[in-house]
Amino acid sequence: MTAAMRRGDEAAARLIVHAGARRFALPASQVRELVRLPRLTKVPLASAGLLGLAQVRGETLAVLSPLVHDGASHHPRQLVVLDGAERIALAVDMVERVTHDDDSATTLDIDELVRTVSPPRPAARRILGSGARTTASAARDERLPLLRFTISDQLFALPLDEIVEVLNVPQVAPLPGADDAVFGLIAWRETSLGVLSAASLLGLHRAAVTAQSRVIVVALGSHRFGLLVDRSDGLLRASSDRIDPIPPTLTRSDAEARIRAICRPENGGPLVSILGADHILAEAQTRRLLVTAQQSHDATATADASNNRRFIIAWIGEHRFGLPIEAIEKIAPRPTLVTSIPRTPAWLTGMAAVSGEPLILIDQVLRLTDTPATGKAHMIVTQIGRQRIGFLVDEARNLIIAPAGALSPAPVPETLAGGIYGDALHFDDDAALVIIDPVALMSSAEHALIESLGNA
Repeated sequence: MTAAMRRGDEAAARLIVHAGARRFALPASQVRELVRLPRLTKVPLASAGLLGLAQVRGETLAVLSPLVHDGASHHPRQLVVLDGAERIALAVDMVERVTHDDDSATTLDIDELVRTVSPPRPAARRILGSGARTTASAARDERLPLLRFTISDQLFALPLDEIVEVLNVPQVAPLPGADDAVFGLIAWRETSLGVLSAASLLGLHRAAVTAQSRVIVVALGSHRFGLLVDRSDGLLRASSDRIDPIPPTLTRSDAEARIRAICRPENGGPLVSILGADHILAEAQTRRLLVTAQQSHDATATADASNNRRFIIAWIGEHRFGLPIEAIEKIAPRPTLVTSIPRTPAWLTGMAAVSGEPLILIDQVLRLTDTPATGKAHMIVTQIGRQRIGFLVDEARNLIIAPAGALSPAPVPETLAGGIYGDALHFDDDAALVIIDPVALMSSAEHALIESLGNA
């Protein structure tokens, strides 16, 4: 057999796959590899043919269903990764065999399938780092971004640039004989991380760990350590005139000396004590606790911190997103007093007074999933044009940091939901984390509606 004949034979080979009750054949030459179906990240507002995004060998792929024309559901177990410039894979129930002469299977036109779902484009619009900064965003950047959290029913905060990540409390290995302030060790980013009890360090009551408890990964020089807190209360931006130093007469005890400053929130709420990584531990304790907790130097985190990006993890229904910190003014609980607006869409919850200014509330959970946000919803405050908007989401507590090089354009159609999906990030559990811009969540018609309400 000549080389030309062999190439022709390979081109004629077809891969037979099963999806639901149907058998499909596709050119074997277009198949790059076959893998088990990984965890899928669903994309709200996507067509039925786009099942979600998947991570395969560090690459984010758009996963399509071959039953898009039938409207039938199936239970895929395998992924057929297609070759080519567009990052596409097919979800199938079973791969049968490679053959040359099976005419009973339906030939699958991959190009037509992609056109039906609306093809992913390699040059998807990138949200992060694109576009000119607005005056409003520049003004926000001048304020100190803080992560607010609760310890023993008291409000504290840490500057965002001293925080590496905020985690749910994972499995903890205790350290027998360690200082009372040492909570234990956790597995974090391929290493062990010592976790300290913030309550013990501050001389407060150490509450039991609950589902709301969080571990804040703090940077102290070249070291990283975890700080156990009762609850993370979201992002707060404070102007310099709202931050007061601690009076010298109040810094007599060790616990009080660990407070760097006091923040007076703009809405007149309770005072927030600002901590600092260099203030949390007393000098005599710093070396001993860091050694006891087996701190490790994280060279990758300090190699090029200027290229790192921070994201708040938000849940909208069953969907998890990353929201760029620079797009968020603050995160706060849902306002209790809301004035409804007649003759507006159901997702436009109403208006509320926040920090002494009117704020339009939009239920993004209802808008993207047709399910109203729960009573425990969080509010993400951002700015659209001249209007301050509060987006209601189910959850917005955790924070992650990632190098800019770990982001890649999400393989979803630019036309999908007005192009709100920008980048995809490889996350902790082999699932893709889609990065969205809160401002881009609003369509042009919705922008006009919000603008008209603000003018009224």
